[in-house]
Amino acid sequence: MKTIGAFEAKTSLSKYLDSVEHHREEIIIQRHGKNIAKLVPYSDEGDGEKRAQTWEGLRRVREEGGAVDTATAVKWAKEGRR
Repeated sequence: MKTIGAFEAKTSLSKYLDSVEHHREEIIIQRHGKNIAKLVPYSDEGDGEKRAQTWEGLRRVREEGGAVDTATAVKWAKEGRR
């Protein structure tokens, strides 16, 4: 996996998008040495299934009247947005 700086990403975005698209490469973008983003190949596969699992988990919690810890709720919310 390649790592580049934010300035490099900005100035050569087309080049890196080509690498992601054609070579299925993943690229981490850093700012001041800290990872801030990742360019990954787009895929529709599995998105619907992840979303369905997230909603099913939330439905079960609601029906059972139980509580979910914050970390699990945040994880489910992020998975539902993918």
